[in-house]
Amino acid sequence: MRQISCEAVANLYKPFLLRKPYVSDIGIGEKKGRPVIRVFICRELPDHLRQECDLIPQMLDGYETEVVLLSGVPHSAAEV
Repeated sequence: MRQISCEAVANLYKPFLLRKPYVSDIGIGEKKGRPVIRVFICRELPDHLRQECDLIPQMLDGYETEVVLLSGVPHSAAEV
C-alpha cells in the first residue's frame, strides 16, 4: 500500500485549516529529516479566546504539523 504524500495531505486539509482563526496559509517543510505540514498563523489566539475547535491538530494522516507565527502579516481573509 502506497502512503499519501505530505503535499497531498496538506492540500486535503487546507480548507479545514484555513477556516481556523488566524491561519493564513499552509505549506510543507522538514523537521528532523521528515516532512511536516506547516500551518502559518498571523497571530496567536489569546488563551481566554481559544476553544478546542480552534486548535491545530498535532498530526494529520501520519504527518506532524508545525505552527509558524508570521510577524507583521495582516489578518487572513479565512479568519472566522
